[in-house]
Amino acid sequence: GVNKTPFSPEWYANASRRDQNFTALTNGLANWGGRYPDRFNMMAALSYITGSHNIKSGIQYNFGPYINTREANGDLQQVYAGTTTPFTNPVSVTVYNTPLRYQENLKADIGIFVQDSWSLNRLTLNGGLRWEYLAHEVAEQTSGNGRFVDARKFDAIAMPTWKDFAPRFGVVYDVFGTGKTAIKAGFNRYNESRTTQFATKYNPLALTSANLTWNDLNGDDIAQGERGCTFGTAGCEINFAQLPSNFGVRSLATVDPDFQRTYNLEYTAGVQHELFPRVSVAATFYRRQFYDLPVTDNLLRTPADYRAVDVVSPLDGEVFKAYTVATTTQLRAVNDFDTNATSDRKQIYNGGDITFNVRIPGGGTLFGGYTMERTLRVTCDEPDDPNFLRFCDDRENDLPWLKQFKFAGTYPVKWGIQASFSFQSINGRPIGGFSGTAAADRNRIAGPGYGDVGSPIGTRWLITPTTRYAANCTGPCRPGELVIPGMTEAQLLLPLKPGGQELLDRINQLDLSLAKWFEVGGGRRLQLQADLFNITNGNAVLGWRSVNFGTAAYSQVSSILNPRVLRLGVQFKF
Repeated sequence: GVNKTPFSPEWYANASRRDQNFTALTNGLANWGGRYPDRFNMMAALSYITGSHNIKSGIQYNFGPYINTREANGDLQQVYAGTTTPFTNPVSVTVYNTPLRYQENLKADIGIFVQDSWSLNRLTLNGGLRWEYLAHEVAEQTSGNGRFVDARKFDAIAMPTWKDFAPRFGVVYDVFGTGKTAIKAGFNRYNESRTTQFATKYNPLALTSANLTWNDLNGDDIAQGERGCTFGTAGCEINFAQLPSNFGVRSLATVDPDFQRTYNLEYTAGVQHELFPRVSVAATFYRRQFYDLPVTDNLLRTPADYRAVDVVSPLDGEVFKAYTVATTTQLRAVNDFDTNATSDRKQIYNGGDITFNVRIPGGGTLFGGYTMERTLRVTCDEPDDPNFLRFCDDRENDLPWLKQFKFAGTYPVKWGIQASFSFQSINGRPIGGFSGTAAADRNRIAGPGYGDVGSPIGTRWLITPTTRYAANCTGPCRPGELVIPGMTEAQLLLPLKPGGQELLDRINQLDLSLAKWFEVGGGRRLQLQADLFNITNGNAVLGWRSVNFGTAAYSQVSSILNPRVLRLGVQFKF
C-alpha cells in the first residue's frame, strides 16, 4: 500500500482500491500527500507601565512558503461495485493529475500596533490601533509528467496586497465604587484572518480528478491503459475518451486586483455584578456586521440569459420561479470574476449571553451560562443566477435564534480525588451544514473566527431534465409531467427551505470525570483518571446523508452522537 516507483509494475499493481457498495478501502496509503508550511516569525515590543497608565507598542512580522505535494500509485483509484463481497466488480477508475507539487508564498504579514490603558478613579479606558500589511502570491511552480497529465509549469500569480487599520476601544466603569458592579462597552474592528489560503483558490495546480469507465479485460485486477490507446483493445482497459481535454489544470476564477479584505465591526455592551461573596453574574450583548463581502460574477452571463419556469414545491405545493439557462451555448459560457459585493450584501450577527461563576467552600467551582445568537445574511445582489435569489434575505426567512446552555463544575472529594462534570444543551447544526463547494461559493459569506465556512444549507430539490412530478404531488401540478421542460443544465439544486431554518437534533450531553494524583517519590507523580462521556446515552442526530429532496439518501441519518463511553487514562510526570 505504500508509494512505489512511478511506472514500475509495482506502481500499477498497488493502486488504491475503493468499493462504493461496501464502503471499503484498501491500499489507502497508495494515495498520499504532504503539507509543508514553513513560517518564520519575528516580533519586538516596548512597554511603559505606571500605576494608572500602561502603554505598549510593537511589530510582528511573518513570512514563509506553504508547499503541498500529492502522489498516487497508478495515478488513480480503482472503483468497484461489489455484490456479495467487496472488490469483485470493477466499474471505473478515479484518475488524478498527480504527481503534484504546488506552492503559495506568504511574502509579508506585518502588524504594527500600539495599545494604551488609563485608569481614572472608577473609569478605565482601553484603546489600541493596529496597522496590518499582507502580501501573498501563488508561487512560480512546476509538476512533472504523470500518467494522465504532461509536465506543467506556471508563472507566479500576484494576489491583492492589503493594508488595513484595526482600531480597538473599550471602557469599564465601576458603578458604585465598591468593585462589585461594573458596566462595560467596546468597539472593535477585526480584519478577516488570512495567510496563504486566499491564494490557494487561484492556484492552477491543486488536485483534480475525473471518473473514467474501467473494464478489467484480462481479470488481473490492475487498471491498464495509457493515453492514446483504443478502449477495449488489449492493454487498454480505461476509456480515455471520457478524459476532459483540459484535465490536470483547474478552471480558475480571476480575482479583482482591487479586492478588499473582508472585515467586521463589533459592538459590545454588558454588566458584571457580584451577587454574594464568591458568586458573580454577567450579561453581555454582541453585534457584528461584516463589510467588503466577496461575490463571484460570471462575466459571460446575466439574469437575462435565463428562462423562468413555474415550479410546484413537492413539500407544500407552493408555486415558485425556477430558472434554466436558455441555450447550451450560454451554459458553457463561464468566466468567473471574484470581487467585493455592494453594500446591499450583508451579514449581521446578534448575540447575548448570561453567565455565572460560583466558588464553593472547600475548593470547588461552578460556572456556566445561557446564550442566544442568530446570523442573518442578505445576498439579493446576486449578479448572475436568479435561482440564488429565493430566500436571499434572511430578515424575511423566520430563522430561529440558536440557544445553548452550559453548566460545569469541579470539586475535591475524599481521598484526594478531584471530581468534575459538565452538561451542555446546544442547538443542532443546519441539516445540510454549511456551503463549502465551489458551486456554493457564489453565496459564500464566511466570517473571521467563526465555525461555518459559508451559508447554511436547507432542503433542496435535485432537478434533472427527466425529473417529473410525483403521482401524489400537491398543489397546481400535473402528476407525471416534466418539472422543467427543455432544461439545459445536467442538474439544478432548487432551494425548498431557507438555509438555517431546519436544524438537526438538539444535543444534550452530561459528562463526568474522576482523577487522583499519587506521589511516587523523587518529585515524580502519577495520575489515574476515569472519564464517562454521554452518561444518559443520548443519540441526537448529527448529520444527514443528503438534503436533496427526492433522492434515496434524503433525510437518512449519517451520524449520531457517540454513545456512552468510558475512558481510562494514566499520566506520569517526572
